[in-house]
Amino acid sequence: MVEDKILSKTLKEAITTGKCIFGSRGVISSIKGSKLVVYSSSLKSPLLDELIKKCDDSSIPILSFKGSSINLGRICGKDFRVSTMLVRLPGDANLRDILDKEIEE
Repeated sequence: MVEDKILSKTLKEAITTGKCIFGSRGVISSIKGSKLVVYSSSLKSPLLDELIKKCDDSSIPILSFKGSSINLGRICGKDFRVSTMLVRLPGDANLRDILDKEIEE
């Protein structure tokens, strides 16, 4: 599992310098051409199944965040729950840091 510090730093950079979309419906409808999708353990089927299928079809890396949507919202610096987020443009964030660690495990 990707360390919370690395994930937090990378996602904050992507949010402040890039373009991100929050919410499962928004993510599913905007998935094409994205760089990364992150979902929390709070996301349940059938949305999770649909999200995984869309990511596989579009060859978009998907990262399972082991914490709840409240924890993901805090990491993203939001005052609301975030069950799913999408990084469309990473900005200054180095997504390789979290993707490489996820592949190692």
